[in-house]
Amino acid sequence: MNNVQDSAPQAAAGDGSEKMRPRILVVEDRQEIGDVIVEALKDEDYEVLRAGDGVRAVQVAYDGGLNLAILDIELPAMNGFEVLKALRIRYSEAELPVIMLSGRRAADDMVEALKIGASDYMTKPFDINVLLARVRRHLSHQRIEETLLGKALYDLWDLGRNAILAWSPAPGGFEVLAVANEHLATASVRDDARESILTHLAGPKQMTRAELQEFAALFDAAPRRIELTQTLGERLSHATIESLVRRHSVSLSHDRAVALFDIVGFSLFSPLEQVAILNSLSHSLNSAHNRLSDRQIDINFARSTTGDGFYIWNRDTGVDANVNLYHFMHLALADNAIAFAKAQAPTVPRLRACFQIGSHYEFHQSEGLSPTTSKYIVGEVTIELARMIDKALPGQILVGDFRVSMPDYKIGAIKEVDSVTFIEETQETLSRLSGLQLGDDRIESIKCYLTGAKGTDGEFGIKKYRVVDKHGGARLVYNAKVNIHRHGEEPIFLGIQDQDLESFAPVVGA
Repeated sequence: MNNVQDSAPQAAAGDGSEKMRPRILVVEDRQEIGDVIVEALKDEDYEVLRAGDGVRAVQVAYDGGLNLAILDIELPAMNGFEVLKALRIRYSEAELPVIMLSGRRAADDMVEALKIGASDYMTKPFDINVLLARVRRHLSHQRIEETLLGKALYDLWDLGRNAILAWSPAPGGFEVLAVANEHLATASVRDDARESILTHLAGPKQMTRAELQEFAALFDAAPRRIELTQTLGERLSHATIESLVRRHSVSLSHDRAVALFDIVGFSLFSPLEQVAILNSLSHSLNSAHNRLSDRQIDINFARSTTGDGFYIWNRDTGVDANVNLYHFMHLALADNAIAFAKAQAPTVPRLRACFQIGSHYEFHQSEGLSPTTSKYIVGEVTIELARMIDKALPGQILVGDFRVSMPDYKIGAIKEVDSVTFIEETQETLSRLSGLQLGDDRIESIKCYLTGAKGTDGEFGIKKYRVVDKHGGARLVYNAKVNIHRHGEEPIFLGIQDQDLESFAPVVGA
């Protein structure tokens, strides 16, 4: 199954317009306070993102698509005032309302926050119901415009026949380019259009009016105009329009990491055993996510069932996001291994896993009268994973052979990363997981590596393997191992030793 869905569905409005959940960023370094705010917002059906420090908060906000931020003043790395100043460089108060929280009651703090551009200010301790009421008040102005825009885009989307590829601000509204999906597919293989189309699909949907006209000419189409009742950006931010357009569009990602968890012998179990097994794996995935969150390691993960397992990916991008997904994978596998060892009945799966970084398209399919709010992904990375897993042995972890350019936000540059350097980078960041609880036990150390033969100098090399899938296609892979040492308990060894891979053909000279 190479068509993968981000399984976080949201309801659609009954009149055919989309019900877009407002997206709120909560920036709070104290776990217990953040948990209360996040759970209350989720109970109100808001989509919630979370950051535990100021640097991460700015990064998430600059990624776009937010409707409101709740920002604590006392934060590590950057304090709330510094974060607010950075947000106001990019977003006006109308575009992104910010509610400031503070444990200090000094009037000077409130004056300073409002002067910088805070939309609201609350002191701790606060009544969560009052906070929710203020959230609703700040969001109510945006919702009217979003509903009207959602209906207009829905009409152009035409029940999934079209993709809305681009948009541009215009006086009193904006212009969009809607193209039939079959025309997009045929145009993308033309020599005179392919590069321009792929470049645009990989970037923002917003264009200048001149760029939009030029892009429309590739499809022999004309942009369509959408009127707005308010000046563009006064109540409805460019980031919100971009997010809504993407819901009806197609996007290309070149550097997405995806992990595939496959249940060995799944079809041999009874239906109720299959239910228990899938729920057990789901529990391991959620437990891994919670443990990383406890360490302020953000992974905005999405998953989709393959029928006998899950595809997992990080909605965030970049080197750190992909490294965090690899950590997520081995923590989930470790949680599963502990549960498998303790299980008295066939209700915990035996797994094999693959990891790959590559390109894919993101889009939303039609369900009923509206596009789903959950993403589907399909492309090189999912095809590679599906063919790799077919050759993986029970208990094995395979890493694809990749070389990908991806952003490294720590250094503010694009970095080229291959499979070997990527695993080295994951090993360098493992110190963040020391002391983390795994089940009832505390982790002392973790080592992740690619296997290979022992050389004459006593050092282990890295061996690359060639596997041939059922279609006759050959691909290169690495065999991965993860060793987890726990306080007072036997270590957990994930993966298969190099000497046990007799069915794999090593690449000579690799």
